[in-house]
Amino acid sequence: MNKFDDIINNAINNGSLGGANLTILQSGKKVVHAHYGTDGEDAIYRLYSMTKIFTAVVARKLIEKQQLSLTDKLSDYLPEYGNQLYFDEDGHINYSDKPITIEHLLNMTSGISYPSTGTYGKEKTKEHEEAIVALLKAGRILSNRDIANSYGRVTRDFEPGEGWEYGANADILGSVLEIVSGKDLETLYQEELFEPLKMKDTHFFVPESETHRVSGVFTRDTKFELVVQHNRPLTKTPENGYLTLPLHNNIDVVAPLYVAGGGSAYSTADDYAVFGEMLRNNGRLDDVTILSGATVKDMVTPSLTEKQMAFKNKDEVGVTVPGYNYSNLMRILTNPEQAKVLGVNGTIGEFGWDGAGGNFIVIDPSRELVAVFMMQDNSGPEPILRRALYKALMSEFKVIH
Repeated sequence: MNKFDDIINNAINNGSLGGANLTILQSGKKVVHAHYGTDGEDAIYRLYSMTKIFTAVVARKLIEKQQLSLTDKLSDYLPEYGNQLYFDEDGHINYSDKPITIEHLLNMTSGISYPSTGTYGKEKTKEHEEAIVALLKAGRILSNRDIANSYGRVTRDFEPGEGWEYGANADILGSVLEIVSGKDLETLYQEELFEPLKMKDTHFFVPESETHRVSGVFTRDTKFELVVQHNRPLTKTPENGYLTLPLHNNIDVVAPLYVAGGGSAYSTADDYAVFGEMLRNNGRLDDVTILSGATVKDMVTPSLTEKQMAFKNKDEVGVTVPGYNYSNLMRILTNPEQAKVLGVNGTIGEFGWDGAGGNFIVIDPSRELVAVFMMQDNSGPEPILRRALYKALMSEFKVIH
């Protein structure tokens, strides 16, 4: 038994976790690969927002190929985003002469919201999404491009570049990548990323022959913090027209109606660790080059200004990662002292992202470390477990350089 086994098995024995996988690489070598509870050693997980880093990498790859540019206007690909209306702090609608660019999407500085409540933009986006879903349920045929373009009519929360909000930027960017490449996201990501890295279990759906490997899915009881397991029915016809991928228990054996570049992918801990190692190794893995070292360096360079950080620190997601800046759909540790409130004791430059099911990746170049923890809980991360795992990572794997 190692320290990680103790931590994870303790959570399972206490009833706060149902199942998990953990893969850790150091200096490119697999040093931990373990499975726990209900989940087999090659369990497949819905990634939710860990999909976003795939989208950032493929976007930067198309930029390297000069098929796309950071300064391209979003409205060049999705014309409805020529609507440059935004809400001011008092809820009044104003017009901006600043267009949304690809760079704004990568850094979550576009003003585009997720459908939710709490801001004018989120509430308007929620109304629009409900209308789109109603049309789809009524039999209206809408493509990814149609759906993404339609959201351009929604008034946004701020002028492009003026703030930061965790929103549907990666989902919209995914539609741009389809337009630029002329391919659907499954085909594009397979060709540019998954196949070169031999990520054979990573898709925007689960092949029906592999559904027996899909992880258990749970919800924690709000009073007792005990997990309850759910059934996982198969979705065999395309469903779900949501801009974001809502938490649900079904297994997609076909791609959903809206393939979201911000949340639709499935993968394993091992596959995702390979992807993380490519980023840690400056875009290369063995004899495969996905991105140039210069591009990866730019991707993990903090991008947010002081003003944008002030927005982030008030955002319902941004506030959960104090001490981190943001760039290319990833968190980047810049202030370890502030991050200590999370139990984080890492080094400047550590980066990664999490998923709504509680899964996460930590990439720490100073330790030559890639750690992928997979779980699937509709309640989100188990905070005590997350903190304990992070502390164990930093204590077990020392700084190399």
